[in-house]
Amino acid sequence: MNDHDIYRAAEKLVAAVPGLVIGSGEGESLSLGHLPFAGTMDEGLHVVSSRLAAHFHALDTGEPVICLLLEDASGCRQIYARKRLLLRCKPERLTDADARAATFAILKARFGGIADLLEGLPDFQAFRLQPFSGELVLGFGKAYALRGRGLRTIEHLTGNG
Repeated sequence: MNDHDIYRAAEKLVAAVPGLVIGSGEGESLSLGHLPFAGTMDEGLHVVSSRLAAHFHALDTGEPVICLLLEDASGCRQIYARKRLLLRCKPERLTDADARAATFAILKARFGGIADLLEGLPDFQAFRLQPFSGELVLGFGKAYALRGRGLRTIEHLTGNG
């Protein structure tokens, strides 16, 4: 696979997976959560989060978060080779009314009317998660670091140190 094919595989995984596992903090303050999302690696992943969520503080203060996207296990031929994409992201709270509305609109396009309900709840805030690095696993011996502008610098990872 060339770099273009590898990047396209990452984009395909982002398009296919409806939710991500989000991690913030470390040690005793580590928190994990789940967020449905819409978007792309280039434009950012759009999410909404309740102020009650453990990861909200990291999102709201712009602390980097880690997002894990996993291939549906039911479609995976070998669970140890499950396709996955780990992204380190910089969150941006979307306070502008138009940007907030646009986030809810793309979530509604992907997930339906539940986004209308969430938009009306005052504790749900809109964020864009902009990836700045990541790791993509496409199978055994197919692990890649994604770095640089637009995550287009790709390095094949090996177990050789």
